[in-house]
Amino acid sequence: MGKATSWLGKITPKLVSLLIVSVLVIGFLFWNSFNNAADEHLLHESEMSINRLGILFNTVIEEESEKLSVAIDLITSKRGLTENFINGQRERYIEHVQDTFDGLRDEHNITHFSVHNLNETCFVRLHKPGYYGDLISRDTLNQARDTMEASIGLELGKTAFSLRVVKP
Repeated sequence: MGKATSWLGKITPKLVSLLIVSVLVIGFLFWNSFNNAADEHLLHESEMSINRLGILFNTVIEEESEKLSVAIDLITSKRGLTENFINGQRERYIEHVQDTFDGLRDEHNITHFSVHNLNETCFVRLHKPGYYGDLISRDTLNQARDTMEASIGLELGKTAFSLRVVKP
């Protein structure tokens, strides 16, 4: 019995050490595998969230563009307005549509409405009637002028991005 006990006594610490190392290695592998799976899940969820935000952003842009387009049509459909523009009658133009713009601003948060000449100067700003005649060079304005079709775009203004809808 002495030899068996001594042999077992010699091998037991090595087996225990091997078992502990094996458990640690297996534990590390499972932990690492779990973390990788969690990272992949978080990455997938992040990508899904970004895609949903992109869809939501585009939906908001479409809805707001439509709202601005309707506002343009509402203001520019007023009888006699075109004649005021063609004849350069700024004050009469403003008098003709200021109430309509004020209502759109109050009810729909439409903050700006400008009318431009073909030479890229501002004819009138309903949000700042006293400020006009300056040169305006914007991609949406140039595109609408060049194509004679409505142009929609996000443009960086002086302080922030603005959604612009321009109709010739």
